[in-house]
Formats: sequence, C-alpha cells, structure tokens
Amino acid sequence: IVDFSRAVIKRVKQKIINSNITAALAVFEAMRAMGVSYQRDPTSPYDVYSENINQIDYIQFGRDTIRRKTGDCDDLVVLFSSLMESLGIETVAVDYPGHILIMFNSGIEPGDLLKSGLGENNTIIYDNAVWIPVEMTLLTDNFYKAWQKGWKNIKENQAKNIKYVKIKKAWERYKPPTLLEMKLAIDIPQTFENFINGSIVDISKQRNDSVLALVNKKIIEPEKFLYYLYKEDAVDDGLSLSIYLIENNIITAAVLNDTANLYFIKKNYKEALRFYKRAAELDEKNPFIILNILRVLKITKNDAEYKTYRLKIEKIAPFIKDL
Repeated sequence: IVDFSRAVIKRVKQKIINSNITAALAVFEAMRAMGVSYQRDPTSPYDVYSENINQIDYIQFGRDTIRRKTGDCDDLVVLFSSLMESLGIETVAVDYPGHILIMFNSGIEPGDLLKSGLGENNTIIYDNAVWIPVEMTLLTDNFYKAWQKGWKNIKENQAKNIKYVKIKKAWERYKPPTLLEMKLAIDIPQTFENFINGSIVDISKQRNDSVLALVNKKIIEPEKFLYYLYKEDAVDDGLSLSIYLIENNIITAAVLNDTANLYFIKKNYKEALRFYKRAAELDEKNPFIILNILRVLKITKNDAEYKTYRLKIEKIAPFIKDL
C-alpha cells in the first residue's frame, strides 16, 4: 500500500487547490488507470449484509483489491482509505443503510473554505474540519464526478441513520493485522496522466466559475483566492485562476500583481514583468509594485529600465532605502 501511494505521488506534476485534494485525485485516478473497478459481491453484497446485524460481510484487504482489480463498495473504500492514510491524510467512512462511501480531510481550514473556491455545495463540515466525500463505485468516471456524486449521496441520505467512522479511531478498537509480505507489480499506465488532467480541468472549471460569481457579487476580493493558492504552493492552479479572472474582466492592480508574483515564482520573468507593469499602470503610486518591477529588472540585468524605475520609487517612497 505504501509503495503504491508513493509511486502515485511521484507521478503527479501539478497541484490543484492543495496537497490533500491533489493526493486524493491522484490516488483515485491511479486506481482507475490500473483498471480497479466496482463489482457487487455475489456472495455477501454490502447493500444486503449491511442491514442485517446477524450476517458477517467479507472485506478484502487493500492489497487484495489491487491484485484482483475488483471489489464491492466496502472493498474500494478500504483500498482508497488505506492509500490516503498511508500518505498521512485522515479518512472517514460514511455508512448509511445499503451503502458505504469515504471522505477525506481536505486540509482546508473551515475559515478558509470560501478562499479555497469551494463551499458547502461540495464539501462536508464534520468534527470542525472540511471533508470531501468520494463515491468509490464510480471508478468508471473521473475523480471530480465521484466527488460530486459522493456529496450528493450524503445529502440525499441525511434523513437516514448515517454513521461517520474515523478510520484511525476504528484502528484503536480493531487492531490492524500483521500480514505476510506480498510483492505486487505496481505498474501505473500512461493513461494515469490523462485521467489526472481530465479531473483537473473539471475541478478548475467548477472552482473558477464559483470564484468569479463570488467576486462579481463582491462577497470576497479576488486576491484572497490567489493568495490561498500561493500559500498552498499551487502555483500553476493560481495562474489558471488569475488568467481566467483577467479574461473575465476582473482586472485590478492586486490581481495583476499577484499574477506577476506567480510568474516570478515560476521564473518566467518576461511575463512577471509584463503583469507588474500593468499593475503599476493601475496603481502608479504603489511602491511595492515598483519594488517588484525592480526585482525583475535586477535579475534580468536590465540596467536602463532599472534606473528609470529606481528614480520613480525614490520620488514616491523616499523612505525605502534598500534597493
């Protein structure tokens, strides 16, 4: 399990929103790429056995599901949970009559939920944390759709007796067994990258549209979303969002400056300078934007322009000495 999860994370090239969500996306898409799929257990189906306390269900170990490439809903939940927990990401089993699915800790603080671009229409608030549900029987489709289906299933079954079980808490009562070592061939197909990219496109579109609506309604400033992604080191995702906002006429000095900062992190100094200059046009007397321009000009050894902008900052902010 640990070898599998580590092999998956090594293949991930782009972060979406934050590390936890990126890891969950990668784990799900790796399972899908390897051909792991849902198959109703013919001898002890979960939808039947889960409602009868006198019957005992058979659940596969995660490594057995990887080897067999099929499992009932509970088997797939066990595998996904095992992989996520091996990466240090907490999971919760969501059990209601006839079905079980999984949630993982999104890594988003409840107070940052809006800034992440997500909301109560796609996350679950439980035990003072923000969780993302995943419908594991939907391995025929991508992570984003399994996420949306998982959230919908929980909301539609709230009137039923839903049980939330933290996996780590369950381990305290039911100690994990010591198994004989088993060597599994971990061969993640090339389709994995295509699956990841497809999910990223879907998640980005939903998130970007949500952010744009919030900004247009003046509920939150656009730069707060970009700062959240910068803080989470999701630079490419931040650029995707900032360019989307600019293309939709959300053009402020702060947005342009943040866009330039993201390009600067990627060492794309040409684009960084272009956006810093656009920001300076909208906020001519902001010394910090001029400082950012000077920083790029110094790195790119553009002495002529450096002198010009140095004179500007000396006029508007003579108190700044360290250039």
